[in-house]
Amino acid sequence: MVAGALEILIGFWSSQQVISSRAALLIFYVGFLALFRGITEIVVAFELRGAQKDHFAAATGVPAQRDPNQILS
Repeated sequence: MVAGALEILIGFWSSQQVISSRAALLIFYVGFLALFRGITEIVVAFELRGAQKDHFAAATGVPAQRDPNQILS
């Protein structure tokens, strides 16, 4: 949601700029979107990994193995 709001603000700002700054803004915009997509991909991968472990544990009745050195909070 935050990314969407920033995209709208950048769009309005770029519509008022001269051509040379639009090229720089386009490069910035593409990099910004790539960064958000990369972060999203990493988050989704970890969520899927956790869901896969939970699904396997529920399907087989065998609890997921946990690292005994892991600090539980």
